[in-house]
Amino acid sequence: MLEIAFCQRTIRRISLGLNTNRARDSDGIPPIVLKKCASELIPVLCMLFNYYYKLGIFPSNWQIAKVQPVAKKRQKDPT
Repeated sequence: MLEIAFCQRTIRRISLGLNTNRARDSDGIPPIVLKKCASELIPVLCMLFNYYYKLGIFPSNWQIAKVQPVAKKRQKDPT
């Protein structure tokens, strides 16, 4: 297995860049909560991610994705 370590700086950058207008993911946590509570959650998330990776565990609910098609605007002239 590759040696990968999750770092708090990367998790912070990703969490602060979340789009708060998005719907909740399968975990049920709104993106705004992750953004507003980043300083409290990031150390715990970092520990969890590294722990799961070290054990080779990939929780089944992390394998679930919600895919929603987004309709494009219609062109005035379809030709």
